[in-house]
Amino acid sequence: MAGVSISQSNNSNLVAPDPATGLAVEGSRVQESKVAHAYCQRVILLTGATGFLGKVLLERLLWDLPNVKEVRLLLRPGSHPSPAARFQSEVLVSPIFSRLEAHHGGRVAFHDFVQSKIRVFPGDLACDGLGLHSAVYDELASGLDLIIHSAALVSWDERVDRSIQNNTLGSRRMLELARYAKGARLLHISSAFVHGQRRGHCPEVLPGHGACSKSLDVNAEVIAALEFAEKIELESHKPKLSTYFEREARLRGATAKQTSMELKVEVEKLRAAWVHKRVASWGVARARSQGWWDNYTYSKALAESLLAAECGEVPVAILRPSGITGSIQDPEPGWTDAYLLTEPLIEGVGKRRITEFPGAPGCIIDTVPVDLVVSVALVVGKSLLQQHSAGKAPLVYQVATGDTNPLTLGEIERIW
Repeated sequence: MAGVSISQSNNSNLVAPDPATGLAVEGSRVQESKVAHAYCQRVILLTGATGFLGKVLLERLLWDLPNVKEVRLLLRPGSHPSPAARFQSEVLVSPIFSRLEAHHGGRVAFHDFVQSKIRVFPGDLACDGLGLHSAVYDELASGLDLIIHSAALVSWDERVDRSIQNNTLGSRRMLELARYAKGARLLHISSAFVHGQRRGHCPEVLPGHGACSKSLDVNAEVIAALEFAEKIELESHKPKLSTYFEREARLRGATAKQTSMELKVEVEKLRAAWVHKRVASWGVARARSQGWWDNYTYSKALAESLLAAECGEVPVAILRPSGITGSIQDPEPGWTDAYLLTEPLIEGVGKRRITEFPGAPGCIIDTVPVDLVVSVALVVGKSLLQQHSAGKAPLVYQVATGDTNPLTLGEIERIW
């Protein structure tokens, strides 16, 4: 896909460096010398490094900006013994680092380079203080220059309390970390679809500003979601429901060999699924009543509102990509390790499992290659690092293709 529209706030598309910010992106490449200079000997914190976008961000930080002082990663351990073990198993083994391995002369030398540049910290966006002891929090904040916050729960039907804890309150916790670090900047990766159900021209402005942007009482929305989730959790433990879950678990086991532990595990699965369905459905209904389609974009819009209201003296920028797809150039053409957006459709049509897809032929499917998103993120990060004045409202950058190189359902039909 050639062509990308990159606009700042409500200004026109950028094809040359903007005198206010120095932003300029050509294809998937950034103005490497100026950007590399801005990042030289800087300490960067990246969240979401296990995700599709996060992996590409990390690879490009190491490839384009080798003189960065340190890249810190915030990871939950997941199913691994530690965050460092998760990094080794889920990130470092990725083929995305193939060109870095070749550049450094093999896997061993590349791993030595990684050891010299990357530090993995434990942390959970859903917990106050990131769930860290004060000494570890101090170490994470020490000398920090820029936070690139790309971590998010992206499922449209996630439990709304979890979406809000991670996407909304997690963004507040990143802002708190930037403020605590004294001098750190925050680049928040949002979504172009925070416009929600609004139609027509929607200015690229902060929530609550402009005709197409609804103002929300963030705290009221957060409290409502968390209180409803707590209510459903308590209800799920009532004796009547517990009896129902156990009966269903026994029916599903349907064998005398089912142990008490296996029965207990199955009961908990049924209870968790019951809670998930109700909390997620309530969230979708709440989101739609407020002008959004789903829990993901709703929680992201809440996050933007929160950052705009609370950023204070912390320099903040918000990057809004549309649907992120495989790369156009870096680290190689077509690279992806996600199966989220267009990938299921491509496979379904290619294997003739999908023979028709209802929709208007002129409907625009706005997608953007991941490496273009990363290029813009790195240049916006440069602008933040060189921003000396504080107390300004966050700048908003939209990264999409729908206006300059639209892909329609009709074109997809002709291609497939």
